[in-house]
Amino acid sequence: MDYKQTEHSLLAFYGFPFEQAMIAKAYPICLGLFERFRCTPHLMAGKNGVRNFKAMERALKAGGFSGLKSLEMYSLLEGAKNQLEGCNLEVFLSPQHSISFVSFNSSMLPFGSAPFLDLAAQLIDLLTPSYGIGFAQIHAVGPTYFAMGLGYGNAPREHKDLTRSWGVFIEHQLFLSGFLGGVFPWNLLTKAQLQIVVDGFPLQVWISQESDRGKLRPMPKNMVLWTVANEHLAGVRQALYEAGVVFDYERDVVAKMNEYRRSHQDVIEHLRSGRPLTQGPELPPLKPGGLLGKVLHAFGYESAEDAQVLKVEKPGKANELSTPEVAKSLRKAKRSKGK
Repeated sequence: MDYKQTEHSLLAFYGFPFEQAMIAKAYPICLGLFERFRCTPHLMAGKNGVRNFKAMERALKAGGFSGLKSLEMYSLLEGAKNQLEGCNLEVFLSPQHSISFVSFNSSMLPFGSAPFLDLAAQLIDLLTPSYGIGFAQIHAVGPTYFAMGLGYGNAPREHKDLTRSWGVFIEHQLFLSGFLGGVFPWNLLTKAQLQIVVDGFPLQVWISQESDRGKLRPMPKNMVLWTVANEHLAGVRQALYEAGVVFDYERDVVAKMNEYRRSHQDVIEHLRSGRPLTQGPELPPLKPGGLLGKVLHAFGYESAEDAQVLKVEKPGKANELSTPEVAKSLRKAKRSKGK
């Protein structure tokens, strides 16, 4: 089978307390996972990038974990040269960003199986997270990249928009502020999400009102597993989107930036704190040219094809600049920088 079509079962957790020693604490547990599922660890990330696991293990025994900011371990598919060509097991833990995930080749650990449920309970005990998700997806779509809020490959615009919303959602921990990042086959919830009001009821009650909305199951550390059958995912997500519960970057951030003439940071702070937004001052329009190009360069954009730029025509209305217009701005900024 083409590795791109390999299905992966993924569990991801967010919003756990930061501990300096968390990586050292998690390392033997992660090693135990590799041993339990008979996955040979081939690669591990360190201060100098991804290296051979045995070399990294020797370095850890000699120098400890003090310089390691994240834990990344990979067991490769047979024939794979690196982790980009597919893994049987991938583990990621970043205490600094409060993100952790485990991804299995589904042929080794099927999504939703009893061992998968046991694994979820074990990770919850380890991390004490505030929010989590679980799903199965083929490698070609980039499930582990999505878990980190990153785009992957030449995905359709719809998937890119979803990933962008998800990235902002987890970066700013909006799961603590009355939002869900979506509706997944597995949704691991805490009090902050279960008490979100939907149609006049707490989410926990709303779910229990109709069988199509899924089932709830208690998990360790006061988490609740909410499972939704695949055939009902779209309908449940649409209902919660219309109720304003599922976070959408365009609706919940961009539209408010335009309407209130406020910065991205202002709107995010409004969403996190619940404080009302006030109208900002009138701002001159940002025209295609050197300034726009400098802003794009500052955010790391070098190619016009990678950037999506919206020009605000009036509050609540914005049009996307064409690729040639964006490319012109980047060229002008580059010439200006060279002077």
